[in-house]
Amino acid sequence: MSEQDSAVPPERSSETGIEMLDYEHKMIFATVSDFLTVSENELGERIVGQVLVVLQNCVKSHFEHEEEFMRDIDYDQFAEHAQVHEDFLNRLSAFCQSSDSGEEMRINIARLFVEFRQTHILNYDLRIAEFVNRME
Repeated sequence: MSEQDSAVPPERSSETGIEMLDYEHKMIFATVSDFLTVSENELGERIVGQVLVVLQNCVKSHFEHEEEFMRDIDYDQFAEHAQVHEDFLNRLSAFCQSSDSGEEMRINIARLFVEFRQTHILNYDLRIAEFVNRME
């Protein structure tokens, strides 16, 4: 399996058990898959750029929803988690604005979302799920 293939996780491998978060994670990775497909098929800079804008908006919206959820449950690690969101958005924005070639950008975006899955979802987001489970 290539690094790009691993940017789109198997169906259940990124689930937290929090329905809203899990649904939005699936939407993010579907959009990553769309980006990888259009950029690999060289459908044109304009289309690739449009998919990147959708991807950025999808991630930003997800982070806003996640932060609202964390505030609603008085999550004790909110500040740290919100900073991780800001850092990720800055990195995604930098990649999207870079002058990398199509292949280089595709690899960088794929790596970024492999990291997103491994460090963000499977670490930070699972901590939210653990917090929720302790509340019950």
